[in-house]
Amino acid sequence: MSQHELVFALRDRGYRVTSQRRALLDALWQLDGHFTADAVQAALRQQGQRVDLSTIYRTLELLTDLGLLHMLHGTSPAEYERVHDQSHHHLICEQCGHVGDVSDSHLDALYHHLREEHRFVARLNHLAIPGLCADCWAEQEKVNRT
Repeated sequence: MSQHELVFALRDRGYRVTSQRRALLDALWQLDGHFTADAVQAALRQQGQRVDLSTIYRTLELLTDLGLLHMLHGTSPAEYERVHDQSHHHLICEQCGHVGDVSDSHLDALYHHLREEHRFVARLNHLAIPGLCADCWAEQEKVNRT
């Protein structure tokens, strides 16, 4: 979804696009991938804007509730990302909070298995898989060997 489409979606749903909201949307478009409310505030400061963190959280929550942003569950602090047009999946480290992306093609075998073995058609456009990242797994293996 483009920034223009996001503004239209807000107005279409009856929300005003105030100067603070417009500045926040501009900041969101400067950020790539996953971002926190603190990262949004830092991007706003780089634009010369001063927006209270509570306002940023409320706006991120609104955009998430409207389906315009995804909130990544299992991260602390909360991380967000813009909604993608295609399926998009994450690996979330339960130890350090690192978030990695997983291509939909890696899940083709699972989709096929669910359809063939369970006669179930999965419609997942966002899947979060908790576990341990390579670094945390290696650290845990070291501890287990001692």
